[in-house]
Amino acid sequence: MSLSVFSHFKLSSRGDSSDGGVVRLISAKDAHTDESIQLKYIKQKTVGTGTFGTVIQAKLIPDHNDQVAIKQVLQDKRYKNRELEILRTLDHPNICHLRYYFYKQEDDKKYTKRTKAPKTYLNLVMDFMPETLYSVSQLYTKSKQRMPRLNVKLYIYQLFRALAYCHHMGICHRDIKPQNLLVDSRTGVLKLCDFGSAKRLVSGESNVAYICSRYYRAPELILGATIYTTAIDLWSAGCVMAELLMGRPLFLGKSSMDQLVEIIKILGTPPSTSCKHSLSVIQKLPRIEPKPLSQVIRTSSPDALNLMAALLQYDPGRRITAIEAMAHPYFDELRLSPTASASSSSSMASMPSLAASSLSSVGGPSLFDFTPQELMIRPDLKSKLVPMFSVVID
Repeated sequence: MSLSVFSHFKLSSRGDSSDGGVVRLISAKDAHTDESIQLKYIKQKTVGTGTFGTVIQAKLIPDHNDQVAIKQVLQDKRYKNRELEILRTLDHPNICHLRYYFYKQEDDKKYTKRTKAPKTYLNLVMDFMPETLYSVSQLYTKSKQRMPRLNVKLYIYQLFRALAYCHHMGICHRDIKPQNLLVDSRTGVLKLCDFGSAKRLVSGESNVAYICSRYYRAPELILGATIYTTAIDLWSAGCVMAELLMGRPLFLGKSSMDQLVEIIKILGTPPSTSCKHSLSVIQKLPRIEPKPLSQVIRTSSPDALNLMAALLQYDPGRRITAIEAMAHPYFDELRLSPTASASSSSSMASMPSLAASSLSSVGGPSLFDFTPQELMIRPDLKSKLVPMFSVVID
């Protein structure tokens, strides 16, 4: 199974090996206390390369079982790195944890004549996860199977939990897609990663519209909105959910405007009230009636279709929020007693279906260990979110 780690990076086809077990010693800082430490690690392999840098898999010393991913990004010293600043404020079981960070200059030996100062790279030392949701879903697609329904619920629920936390802190991820969702298919744990496009949104403040990967881009972004909300992440989440259920992306546009065409083919023409900033564009569009989602995603349950319909709303203000999505009846199966949940998963497909015991096993997904901060997002939903058998962290 692929060891892809961050979506901005192309997977290494060579599977670069380690550098002979060489122990590297580097001065680093704890991401949350800013305490200086001496970090020792052994590089195992390069797992991704791209325009923005490199991702390597490494083992921390002395605990050889402690694997991490080190994301190396070219740093412009004139600016603060937004991803670093955001990750340092986040602490959530469904968000890839930033442990340490350090800066390192490139090797001068690579150059015989230098006209500029050596480039500086920011290194983010993070939790390592063996797969992405994309790589896992591709296994099912290639074997002409659909991901088991309980697996879909487990993964999508954890995505909503991560988004509810981020959005409560005013952070919009702006690039939700399967490649940015790290998973361990053995335990069912999902963690949101790659905050390179993330931003703290300020009400009324203009932002770049050309953001988010095309298949998951909200219609207001396609139509050029520069003032938007965290609701763009919920549209993307709806697209991810549909993709897991269908085995392919729901909207397969070949360009930005073709993406809008593909959306209209299914959801119909946007109402003029949904994107007031693009009223002139909408008024020129042909009037297309929406298709029932049940005709497009035929294998889905009524609850699944209802949730996706609530996410895939043209009007951002009408989209369901992440915390509301967690309380949706679609996820009621997860809120059964552990015994009942295990029983309901017994009919799941075997490749690579999550074990029935993963709902309550050590190292499996912790679905209901809510902090008071999480429950404060919508206190009125607490009775729905917290099952009777669960315990809330004080």
